[in-house]
Amino acid sequence: MTTTNLYSLKTRAQRWLPVGALVLLAQAGYAQMSFNRWEGGTSSPTDTPVRKSGKRAAATADATLPVVTATPEPVRRTPPAVAAYSKPLRRGLGQRVRASAYSAPDAEFYRYAWQHLRYPATALQAGLSGQVLVRLNVNSAGDVIDSEVLSADIRQAPTGKEASAAAGKAAMRQGAADLLWGLHFEPAAGTTQEDVPVRYVIQ
Repeated sequence: MTTTNLYSLKTRAQRWLPVGALVLLAQAGYAQMSFNRWEGGTSSPTDTPVRKSGKRAAATADATLPVVTATPEPVRRTPPAVAAYSKPLRRGLGQRVRASAYSAPDAEFYRYAWQHLRYPATALQAGLSGQVLVRLNVNSAGDVIDSEVLSADIRQAPTGKEASAAAGKAAMRQGAADLLWGLHFEPAAGTTQEDVPVRYVIQ
């Protein structure tokens, strides 16, 4: 091969080298762009989440996740030995009873109270009568899980004995709270409260 031919090949190689480099760069760029494409989406490649590795990625993921804490229903306190009310009552019973808004379903509650409420002997001897307001906590299934006496409006007849009034009032309060443990309500989404009055009337 002559010197002229070698020079000609060298010149051609120098001339095509930049073109070849540009072609390789263009192919590499296209490969990178096709890797970052979103199939069927409208977001731009810059929206692609960056994957992190190691403990730092786990910490970042934990920090961005919402904290969900389950709120369990209160545990039912041990109920006293009382007669159970089998038919589920409508929620809002206490409000209707306090407002004297009687309804056919609530009539069953009055019948239950009439049959199972016991007038304490100490209250009768002291000539006590009146009303005890009891708050019930009712779970989602309709069961009474707790009760507490909110207030008591108890009066003593003039012929009553002052010495036994304290014991009679305590017995009336306890009897009212125990009586309402036997109630059962209709299911609901969560725990509700019922403020139900219990009336003691001497006839």
